[in-house]
Amino acid sequence: MRYITRLNILGGLAFISFLIAVRLVYVSGYGLPIRVNWGTPGTLADVDEGPPLADTADHRLVVFGDAWSYTGARLHDQGRGWPEWVCAKWPCRLETYAQQEHTCEGPFCGSVVDDLELQKIKSDLNELREPLPDLRAQVDRWLTNENDAIRNDPAGGDLRTRVNDTVFAVSFVIWDIWKFLHEPLDDNIKSSISRSIDSLFGQLDRLPAASESDDVRVILMLSIDPTFLPAFDASTGHKDMVSIVEQWNKELQDKAREWRGSIYIFNTNEFLVDQIRAWQYYVGGILDSNGLWEQNPWDDVEHPCAESTGKWMAAFGNEGKKCENPEKFLFWDGMHVGPTANEMMGAEIFHGIETSWIKNAENHETEQADATTPINRRMFRRNAGVSSGR
Repeated sequence: MRYITRLNILGGLAFISFLIAVRLVYVSGYGLPIRVNWGTPGTLADVDEGPPLADTADHRLVVFGDAWSYTGARLHDQGRGWPEWVCAKWPCRLETYAQQEHTCEGPFCGSVVDDLELQKIKSDLNELREPLPDLRAQVDRWLTNENDAIRNDPAGGDLRTRVNDTVFAVSFVIWDIWKFLHEPLDDNIKSSISRSIDSLFGQLDRLPAASESDDVRVILMLSIDPTFLPAFDASTGHKDMVSIVEQWNKELQDKAREWRGSIYIFNTNEFLVDQIRAWQYYVGGILDSNGLWEQNPWDDVEHPCAESTGKWMAAFGNEGKKCENPEKFLFWDGMHVGPTANEMMGAEIFHGIETSWIKNAENHETEQADATTPINRRMFRRNAGVSSGR
């Protein structure tokens, strides 16, 4: 009896390990597509995804966020940012209002959703820093530039037409969580998180309000656990950081389900954790006898490729020692992922929005005509609702 019990336990543990490994190997996406029926907030509808965006360069991707999404004038070895990879695969015209990379000596220097909220939480730092470029400021800039473009080129269409040809991306993944380091998840922190999430969607509401568009499309990136970043000092402790990240991401997703538009949520934290976990499995030799993990892309998932002479961010004239193979490092510097991770994220995000938003009109009409088949009914239902993977 004892032998059978031990055998059953070993077999159960082996099966669980197998399931975990299969999850890591075959995970095909980190996206959560959400379509809320316009005019019926909070209800998920089995409806068509709206007018398709043709796969031509007539469409664009507009990015708001922190330096994780900054593009252009990057260090050569750092490679393209994930938005550039999305537009390389689409293709699309890219406009970014995300924060530029720069050297920072202070504890808070990255873009946040709402700088006023940061002042409430870290009021003792306000005299020592400049206001951060938050989402409100970035949306202000975008609206100003749009109105200028319409005045200068009336043939370019009105704001509604331009918005209907646009996918927006909102990517604030670090600093709104970083400000809670070493803090307990109490009622004050929960209230601060709720205010920030409300502020984020308040800014998103400006897009349909200004344009009168009824089909605003938004890529929304979840926050990450900053304790995984090389810049995090584990010796100082991190209190309830995991719970804080979970609280932020849960409220973000709950609010997204109530928003009147089309949202594709990218689980940035799950993506990051999976890369680290996959490397650990590879190094540990788990399932290696079956030929798995032969394509593991990483040599290092803990240390940055580039060492900065500044405190957080490497910038022009500020880079220190760099690794010889940046494509094999998960992290470029202490706060940002490297070129391979950006390419992987761009591919995942592109494939996540491709089914719902990037179709040419001819294929769209064909799918509607064939929607009576069981396969197409399942396809429309999956794309219109909420799913955690494919």
